Amino acid sequence: MMSSWIERPRCRSLSLAARVEGTPSVRAALASIVGKRFDHVVRTYYHYMYGWDIVSAEGGIRVLSETVDHGNRDLDQQDALARLRRVYSFLNSTNEAIVRIKQPEPLFDEACRIAVEVGGFRMAWIGLVDSETGQVRPVTHRGFEEGYLQKIFVSARGSDSRGRGPTGTAVREGSVNICNDFEADPRMGPWREEALKRGYKSSGAFPLQIGDRVVGALTMYAPEKYWFSSEEVELFKSLTENISLAVGAMEQEAELRDYRDHLERKHA
Repeated sequence: MMSSWIERPRCRSLSLAARVEGTPSVRAALASIVGKRFDHVVRTYYHYMYGWDIVSAEGGIRVLSETVDHGNRDLDQQDALARLRRVYSFLNSTNEAIVRIKQPEPLFDEACRIAVEVGGFRMAWIGLVDSETGQVRPVTHRGFEEGYLQKIFVSARGSDSRGRGPTGTAVREGSVNICNDFEADPRMGPWREEALKRGYKSSGAFPLQIGDRVVGALTMYAPEKYWFSSEEVELFKSLTENISLAVGAMEQEAELRDYRDHLERKHA
């Protein structure tokens, strides 16, 4: 059971229970967002509100570092909590879609819709790798796109400069890749002008993997620089893993159905 104490640097301490119990609006918000994942959202909440990077440890959770100017704490609290609500609403809505939708294409489209309408992203798209050309071809998108995907080319090949951005790297390496600042990141040259025209300030690409194959990626664009915190990245990573598992199960079901049809025709 998690201790009620957070140990802070220089032996200062704060009762987590007192902080949450003493703030009814925060307590109610956290309860409505997370359900049983209270320990995880507490870490996320304190990261946003106070800049504390905390980890689970025997007997409690320990603060590793503080990164936020406490003078700005009150100004940031409401925005942080609203953002936390959006993140968990995005996760919950997408997981509900995974349960409800039984075909890959509609699931991809719904995931992009939720990313924009619930998660607050400027635009989201899913692309699948063309094994012959190496291109990551868009299959669906939602949000403020305005012809962006028609104007750009994304490769999965590292030898191509158009394959060294977040999406191409995520697909090639099978790991999450983040661009925190479109203006400053030197990798973003092939797409910078068109992206900034549409208000894309940062982006994150999350690979979609079926078995041992990376088949594509979900890429989301944010209207602010440094949008993706480490906590959010982990949450979105788990979400795309869930989508990947669902699509893999759909493929297996389709293969089994085709095999049954083959047997029925063979013995008809």
